[in-house]
Amino acid sequence: MDGGTSMGWWHKNADLGKLDGLSLLPKTKEMLGQTFMIIDNDGNGVLDSEDFSNLPAAMDKWDDLKLELFSNESTVDPRKFVIGITNKAWKNPADQAKQLFQAAETGKSYRNLTSILNKALNDSIEKTLIDLLCDLLLYTPEV
Repeated sequence: MDGGTSMGWWHKNADLGKLDGLSLLPKTKEMLGQTFMIIDNDGNGVLDSEDFSNLPAAMDKWDDLKLELFSNESTVDPRKFVIGITNKAWKNPADQAKQLFQAAETGKSYRNLTSILNKALNDSIEKTLIDLLCDLLLYTPEV
C-alpha cells in the first residue's frame, strides 16, 4: 500500500473517514480505497455487475456481496462500500472483545479502551478486505 492513487479516492470521500465515533486509520483507509478501485474494474466510481462481467463465475460472488454487505443494491458507491465493509468487520468481535477485556483487566482508562477498540476495528476491516480480495482472486481466469 503505497499511499498513492487511493489517496485521491479518499480526498473525494473524506467524510467516510470517521464512523460512529471511531476513526479509520491511514492504513485502513488506504486498503479500503485500493480495494474499491481494484473491484471497480470499469472505473466509473461505483461497484456494479459490469465490474464482474468479464469474469462470469464472479457474478455469484457479486450477488453474495450485494446480499451480505450492501442490502441488495444494484450499485455500490464508496459510502455504501465503507459502511458495508465496516458492518461486516463489526460482526467479527472476538479479537476486539479479547483485546478490550485484557485492557480492562489491567485498569486502562476509557481513552485507552477506546483506542484499543478503534485499532481492533481497523484490524478487522483490513482482514475483511484481505478476505474479500482473496475470494475474488478465486474467480480470476488464471486460477
